[in-house]
Amino acid sequence: MEKYDFALAANDVLNYVPKAKLLSAMKSAAAALRRGGAFVFDISSKSKFLNKIDKKVSADDRDDLTYLSFGTVTGDVATLDVTLFLRRADGAFTRYDELHTQYVYEEEEILSALDSAGFEVLSVTGLFGEDKSVADRLCFAAKKK
Repeated sequence: MEKYDFALAANDVLNYVPKAKLLSAMKSAAAALRRGGAFVFDISSKSKFLNKIDKKVSADDRDDLTYLSFGTVTGDVATLDVTLFLRRADGAFTRYDELHTQYVYEEEEILSALDSAGFEVLSVTGLFGEDKSVADRLCFAAKKK
């Protein structure tokens, strides 16, 4: 298997990994990296799930796309019921419905999985230097031991 120097999982990738599979996902990332290889990723924070997703509606209306999302958080599972309307070439819209399930992780859960998978954590920050306790995203940088 070819090994790499860098792996990136951006924009909630790990929030889609069920809790029972988090360690396996981290081990897979480690297996893809050379010793000293970097693994950089972010997660949506618990604060974001509780304050901006749970019992909230999000919407975005553009010329060619309208997006609606209805969020619910139950324990450590977030469900987002998403409806998209995409404009076709003839000007009419096509509707698409999706159900997204994401998992709410505490920083400590991620740190433990990284350690168990053979990573050294280099940093954990809020996005753009925000205070981690209120940041919408936690950004992790780790290297394979």
